[in-house]
Amino acid sequence: MSRFLRIFAVFFSLVFIGNAFGAGYTCSTKRYTSCAAGYYMTYNGSYNGTAQAGNACTICPKGKYCTGGTANAQNCPGGTYRSSTGGTSSSSCTTCSAGYYCPAGASSQTACGGNTKYSSSGASSCTDVTSGYYTTGGTSTTRTGQTKCEAGNYCSSGVKTACGAGKYSSAGATSCSNITAGCYGTSASSACPAVCGDNKYSNAGASTCTACPTGYANSGTTAASHAGSASCKITVTGGYYIGTAGDNSSNWDKCAGGTYKASHTVAYGS
Repeated sequence: MSRFLRIFAVFFSLVFIGNAFGAGYTCSTKRYTSCAAGYYMTYNGSYNGTAQAGNACTICPKGKYCTGGTANAQNCPGGTYRSSTGGTSSSSCTTCSAGYYCPAGASSQTACGGNTKYSSSGASSCTDVTSGYYTTGGTSTTRTGQTKCEAGNYCSSGVKTACGAGKYSSAGATSCSNITAGCYGTSASSACPAVCGDNKYSNAGASTCTACPTGYANSGTTAASHAGSASCKITVTGGYYIGTAGDNSSNWDKCAGGTYKASHTVAYGS
């Protein structure tokens, strides 16, 4: 054996003996009586915590910590994780980041995984987003909080979407509603931002008003007085009638000889 190999063999033996005694190894019976912190006592690969011939001190696995002695490996508490071996106490475990969760014994942190869930720092599980709220912070897979849906928006599956023209909503809405017929405009939370002016009408969900057909008119300050094209009316001169819905004075039908119809008002389309 070369001189180098002899020196290496002596050095290895000294290190082994030093570690063995430091860990509580008894040479006369070839057993461990106590393990160093970061290790736990095993026999044939399984924990037994008993000093017996042929046992071993096994390094603490990921996701756990080992206080040494004859104690078994302990899970890192929920909300923490350990990604390397040899943990010596619960303080060896790392706090789970916001947007992630760590069940007890975790060796890594797991993303909450979508807009429907979120978590704060140190969570052992993720929280479902509340109906009418949207998730915030982090990324689309690591949300860290939630916020109530603002008026003029609706929230579904943790995502906020603007209502858009002709619709409105109140805070915390899960859907938007049409603006009332006879009204127009854009408003976050009003069912009737403004009433259509004279000789104009609108249907439900309209963002603008439409002029009444030629010869037809309406007026009033309420939404009902401008709701739909039927709010537009025409007064037919006596002796005439509207034969086709939507006709005006340029094409009224004249009553047949020997018949008469008094002046009357007709709604558009009727």
